[in-house]
Amino acid sequence: MIITPTCKNSAQPLPTPPPSQSGSGSGMASNTMFWDKYVASLNTASNTANGQIRWNTAQQSNATQLYISERSDNNIDLSNVFNSISIKPEQPAYIYVQQSVDGNQYVKFRITKITDNGTSFTLDVTPVSVHGAWPVGGNTQMLIVLQV
Repeated sequence: MIITPTCKNSAQPLPTPPPSQSGSGSGMASNTMFWDKYVASLNTASNTANGQIRWNTAQQSNATQLYISERSDNNIDLSNVFNSISIKPEQPAYIYVQQSVDGNQYVKFRITKITDNGTSFTLDVTPVSVHGAWPVGGNTQMLIVLQV
């Protein structure tokens, strides 16, 4: 199932998610979920504010943990989405973190663990691929894409 939300103040759909980098390169899986935007924070602490995504390292593309608030930048509660993801070796889950204004600027991470911290989530991740110039600056609008 593909969920394609629109931006809060626009009838335009969000940017197209980046293509899959697996063997065939045939695009994202049909069970991909993607949604609203987040804002990049350069703070590497795990306590995020609403609408923020943070990395545990200044070199974001090498992060081993992502910290994501349960509410997006448009104040949409995504806690049920994160809590519904089941991490299984035979069915890996991935997260793409893409700059909203440039679909060629993204990092793909494999999710190895998700921890619910109450108002935010910690995702243990392994970098898979990097496209474009990283790191991004603070307050950069980001699109979060889940491939599960």
